[in-house]
Amino acid sequence: MSPFRGLERWFEDRWQGAVFFVARTTLRLVTGKRRLAFRKDLRSLVPLDYASHPVKMDIGSPQEWVRTRECEKEPETVAWLEAELRSGDTFYDVGANTGAYSLVAAALLGEEGRVFSFEPGAATYACLVRNVQCNGMSQVVPMPVALCDRTGLVTMHARSEAEGFVSSFEADDACQAVQPSLCYRLDDLIAQLGLPAPSLLKMDTDQTEDLILAGAPQTLANPMLRSILVEVDTGSERCAGIHAVLCDAGFELASNHPHGTKGVANRIYRRSSRDESRTTEVS
Repeated sequence: MSPFRGLERWFEDRWQGAVFFVARTTLRLVTGKRRLAFRKDLRSLVPLDYASHPVKMDIGSPQEWVRTRECEKEPETVAWLEAELRSGDTFYDVGANTGAYSLVAAALLGEEGRVFSFEPGAATYACLVRNVQCNGMSQVVPMPVALCDRTGLVTMHARSEAEGFVSSFEADDACQAVQPSLCYRLDDLIAQLGLPAPSLLKMDTDQTEDLILAGAPQTLANPMLRSILVEVDTGSERCAGIHAVLCDAGFELASNHPHGTKGVANRIYRRSSRDESRTTEVS
């Protein structure tokens, strides 16, 4: 991104923030009923920054606005989806947030494919559903559940109740809300609901990716799963554990894509050619 574009975005964020500040201040002066009506009127459909397909996002807060720039933020994720998705595939978006990459995958797959979007955060899940509905993408199935190494009821800790903020199993000083949530081992969820196995799996769950993999040995062993994109802290023991689990399951590290945040990267794994050959011989 050019420095001029960055400066333009900076000014854009500032004046939009000022508009929202004035709107919030004004809303304090009106009745609750009028406030709710005005909040609904403030929502708008904004294009996702994905030039290849017309995808819209239902925006009603600064947090949701930020999510309309996901393709610029993670071009490697978009390139991975474009290169790996095939007709009839099933894509699992674990930690879907407001659904930007789920919408990109659905646009690429069309009605012949399936997308399962996992987002346990209550406010964010509601936004995910609105984004799916406003694009008329019936092939996307929003799932309000967390994935982990156990099946049961867990407590999620959110850094904000606002849409677009992440939730996690662990509390920290920034947590502002607590929410009970259904939690599944991925293997249990697929078996109990009769879901199709994923062809591609994306995981961005704020440092719980290792727990998700621990609950998915059968999913990892399924030859239908060709490629996995996982966000990791490359300097952590958790990253080394994730790498070991995926290698043991027959995957190879294909590429590493550092983010702006120090130590954080998207890693793309593909099922190794040796594992694919062995699967073909067995079948």
